[in-house]
Amino acid sequence: MSLLEHFAVKKTGEQQGGGVKKSSSAPAQASTRSTVPDHAPAAKPQQHQQGKAARAASPTSPRSFDLDTLRKFDLDPKFGPCIGLSRRERFQLAVQDGLSPPAHVLSLVDRHAGDVEYEQCIWYEPAPR
Repeated sequence: MSLLEHFAVKKTGEQQGGGVKKSSSAPAQASTRSTVPDHAPAAKPQQHQQGKAARAASPTSPRSFDLDTLRKFDLDPKFGPCIGLSRRERFQLAVQDGLSPPAHVLSLVDRHAGDVEYEQCIWYEPAPR
């Protein structure tokens, strides 16, 4: 039996050899057993770690909007790799390669010079001391 025939048989409910079809007159019964054991602890929502400035910013604050714009730049692969590069370096390399990165990214980085959250990509981790 070919793979295509196998899936056709499986889809119609027939079994090879016997030609037996599944009965469609009997309604399917839902299982009353829970998939989570009674002794399992209740799931707690996980809190994602963010920078303290991002935590303090409300979702509609200008800082939050700016950092979201920069995250989108970091996650856009068409401007090249970002790990190991500051956002300014990545922006400049993209310009050199003729990729036309969004100009407002560089203006955000320039406006917030000295702020690591603005200057470095989302995967930046400072070197251990």
